[in-house]
Amino acid sequence: MILRRNIFIVVLIALALLLILRMLLPISFFNPIKMKLSKQIGVILQLDQPRNVDFTVTCVIPSIDFLEDAELTHKKLGPFGFKQDFFIDFYTQMKVNREGYYVFRLVSDDGFRLRIDRQKIGEFVFSRSLTTNEFLLYLQRGRHSFELNYFQGFGKMGLSAEYRLNGDLRFHKVGESSSSVCFE
Repeated sequence: MILRRNIFIVVLIALALLLILRMLLPISFFNPIKMKLSKQIGVILQLDQPRNVDFTVTCVIPSIDFLEDAELTHKKLGPFGFKQDFFIDFYTQMKVNREGYYVFRLVSDDGFRLRIDRQKIGEFVFSRSLTTNEFLLYLQRGRHSFELNYFQGFGKMGLSAEYRLNGDLRFHKVGESSSSVCFE
């Protein structure tokens, strides 16, 4: 009887600690975007060129929000220490709560390819200065995969990915949940 009571108390304490952590840490900590950075040996001229990788770094990030800078710098996490000739592959799952047309806004310097549910939504495979692209896509309720491939050749860089339900005024960063989309 005492053993059952102690186990019950330990379980309650563990649940309380998890609840406290959930409240203190940002939601994106629990719903991260997987990021795999591959440092290229040699120059990158386009997204589809063969990868000759020196090393890779894999981490999780709360959003795809890298500042326009000479170094890869995340708006919330700070500098990553990379300046040129690397690929980044991002992957996350999203749960669409409100069916409808969604606008995906991608700002990039250099090239990218965006896929949702493995379907190519948009791309620019060569080098360019910071440019904004928007894509309209109908999403049904349920789970969808989000994949973004990016490369940085040389010079300044920048990358951000945002979404909104068509008709909404405010864009949200990919990775940040809203009333219409939750990232998992």
